[in-house]
Formats: sequence, C-alpha cells, structure tokens
Amino acid sequence: MSAILCALEAQNIYALIKIAYRLRLCVSAFKECKTILRNRSIWESETSKQHFEAGVRLANGIQHLTISHIPPKLLKIVNFLGYKGVESRAFQELSRTAFELPGISSRIAQVVLLFYWIAGQPHACLGPKESSLAFSQQIIDKELKRFPKSLLYRLAQAKLAQISGHIDEAIHLFKDCLANNSLEISHKIFHMELSLCHALKCEWSEAIDYAELVRQQSVHSPAIITYLVAIFRYAKSVDDCDPHMKQTAAKLFESVY
Repeated sequence: MSAILCALEAQNIYALIKIAYRLRLCVSAFKECKTILRNRSIWESETSKQHFEAGVRLANGIQHLTISHIPPKLLKIVNFLGYKGVESRAFQELSRTAFELPGISSRIAQVVLLFYWIAGQPHACLGPKESSLAFSQQIIDKELKRFPKSLLYRLAQAKLAQISGHIDEAIHLFKDCLANNSLEISHKIFHMELSLCHALKCEWSEAIDYAELVRQQSVHSPAIITYLVAIFRYAKSVDDCDPHMKQTAAKLFESVY
C-alpha cells in the first residue's frame, strides 16, 4: 500500500527508486512466506495449511500481475533489483486461489480477477476477451444470488453491461447503485461511469452534468476530468451550433494545457 501511495505521487527518479525499494521489502516478505509453505511439514490442520497457501498464492499472483503491468521507466528499476512479473503466472496463482482454495484470500483473488477482466483490461486496451466476459458474468450472477445488496458485485454487474455494449442497462444499474449507498467515494466512481455512458450515447448534456460533479468532488487527476468536460462541451457545441459553448470548451482546454 505504501508503494502504491508513492506511485500516485511519483514525479522524479528518486521517487521511483523509493517505490522500488518498498516493493522489494514487500516481495521479500512474500518470499519468506513461500519458504515456510514449501518447507513446513507439520500444520495445525489441513484447513490451516490451505488458508496459508491461499494467502501466499494471492500475494504471489498480485505481485506478478502488478509487476507485469508496471510502466517501463519503473519496470527497469524493478527488473534491475531482480524481480520480474509474468502475467500468465499471475493468472495461474490467482485462479488457483480463487476457485480451489478456501478463506478470505479466495474471495479477494476472485474480486481481483473479476475487476481486472471488466475494468483493467478494457481501460488498458488489453481486451476484454469473450471468455473473460462470460466467466465474469457467471461470477457476478453467483455472488449476487448470495449477496443481492453487495455494492461491489452490483458495480461489477453495471460495468460488465457497459463494456458489453448494453449502455441503457448500465445507466440503469449505475443509477441504482448511486441511489442505494451513502459511501461518498463510490459516488465519484458512479458519476464518472454515468458520464462515460451518456457520452457513448452522445447525450452530451447528461455527460457534462455528471463529469462536472466529478470535477467538483475530486482533487485527484483534475487535468483528466477537466479535459473530459472540455471534450463533452465541445461535442455539444458542434451538435447545437453554440459558439458560446465552444468558447467555454476552448478555455477548459487551455486550462489543462
């Protein structure tokens, strides 16, 4: 977590070295746990061994997945320190944990895989793959039967509808999530997703309204959200032949620059 927070603030090579060092400490702890799992012969019970194994495999899977997607500048430092990330190994470890082992680590691995498939891959232009979407749908349906009010899986359901092209369904689901929870940080997520959904339908007024809400509520990545607001306003000005709106969009573009 410390490394992630540093990554969000990294602006120079020294910050990147600091991140790499903290990742090294984290990986060293994982290695010690893997050694225990490999060498220990006596366990309190088979269940306790499985829970420990699930935790180790979860950590190892997340490590491989994270390192395999690190930006090139930071990746050179991480590789120099002797750590590599293999995406296929990550999926092997996470899948084993999620679907074959018990405990909280199993559920965390399942959530990691689910949101990688429905959010990570699409936004990083790595997918999604049809098989991943089908498997995601199975997980969501299964979990919503057990936990029908789960915000996490309802968000996943809405996101899956969005990337599958069912935009009206996604809008309905995101609005339902928004209306039935009071967690402020989740509102920013839903407003952002609703803005994108309306933009996909060329409903620029709604896209602008939701994007402005995100812009007012969040101080993280102000340039990105301001740029989106500018794009939506420019698109609306073209559709409506509105020079005033176009001028407003131009000022927003200038503020980002």
